[in-house]
Amino acid sequence: MRDSRHYSCRITNPARSRYAFLTTGFAISGAEVPVPRWLGPIEITQDMTAVQKAFWERHNPSLSLVENDFRKSAIEHLRRGGVPESNLVTPLKSDVEKLVALLVRSERRANWYREQLEPDEDTYRRDRPFDGQNVDRELCARVIGTALIARAGRGHEATAKYLNEGLAPGTQGLDRHHVIRAFAALKRTWKRSPRSGGLLYVLADCDLLDALDIVYTQARQHPKFSKYQGADLAWAIHEDFDLNERIHRADKWLRAKRLTAV
Repeated sequence: MRDSRHYSCRITNPARSRYAFLTTGFAISGAEVPVPRWLGPIEITQDMTAVQKAFWERHNPSLSLVENDFRKSAIEHLRRGGVPESNLVTPLKSDVEKLVALLVRSERRANWYREQLEPDEDTYRRDRPFDGQNVDRELCARVIGTALIARAGRGHEATAKYLNEGLAPGTQGLDRHHVIRAFAALKRTWKRSPRSGGLLYVLADCDLLDALDIVYTQARQHPKFSKYQGADLAWAIHEDFDLNERIHRADKWLRAKRLTAV
């Protein structure tokens, strides 16, 4: 029992380390209001706040991709319905465009109804913003496990050292046993939840950790944030710049770098 309490205390009280920053960053990112994929791109207007503009600017590209899929599906539906091919060539005539818009709206409505009947695991987050208090062992295991698999060949000992960065000399942090147990807990979570078990969700968490690493490194070099560490550093960035926006920028840079490396 004592070992169990010791383990729980150590992983849920990460002190002033990189691990504390990552855990808080994962929580803040996960608590952002989810955007329904069927919504369609949102027009950026002058009356929006800077935060609102940044929010929609980073979500509109993926919303546009879904919108394009809806349009392709609508045009294919009209083709199968007997509309001449000459009328389905871009740019569409106004009457055909109206039919496409009507079918797209129907597709959005169908997705909205499906969402009401089958809410996903993230629905609860919409009314549950992260306030720094709801860090649980599952989130901690997710961060530690992602840190282990995001860098191939790092190993348990090296992962613990990486996560403990920022701790004062002599401060007891995570060790290899915490990493082993956290990764085992993360694998159990994947098995319980089909949504969490897919490769795409593992890769998404690795991308998030990579982006947060960049944000962390840049912030540690910035005079404005020199007095902050761990969770305090994540909150300071979030309050001044919106941490999710910084994650988005870092992720864009990483994706561009990967493309140039191909």
